[in-house]
Formats: sequence, structure tokens, C-alpha cells
Amino acid sequence: GSIAEGYLDDECVTFLSRYLKDIESRTNKPPRYVDDTPIRKPVRFALTGDQKKKMHDYILSNDGDVAPYIA
Repeated sequence: GSIAEGYLDDECVTFLSRYLKDIESRTNKPPRYVDDTPIRKPVRFALTGDQKKKMHDYILSNDGDVAPYIA
């Protein structure tokens, strides 16, 4: 099929899944993580100027959107 047929199939399955309580679907799937407590306490730390520059350079060099501007 076509894109329209795929869309219609998806809409039908989504609509029906709301009425089938015993069937797990993307509309009634339980959350992946039920427990909201953090795994551990967050740790704060400060970066040096050199670390910030290295991090900035790493991010820019690994982002395809900025590749045309870096030569």
C-alpha cells in the first residue's frame, strides 16, 4: 500500500485499542519506569575553562548540522 492506507490502518488500530482493555497498545501501555525515585543523589561539579572548551569543541565536531560551517 499507499501512505493513506497505512495511515487509515494505524487510525483504526488506535481507535479499537482504546476499547480493548486487555490488549496492550501504545495508548494504554504502562510506563517504562514506575518508580519516580532517583537512582542516586545528583552530583554537582564545576568545569574548568579548558574542560568547557573541549566539551564545546567535541559537541560541535560531532554535530552534522554545523559541519558545513566548520572548515
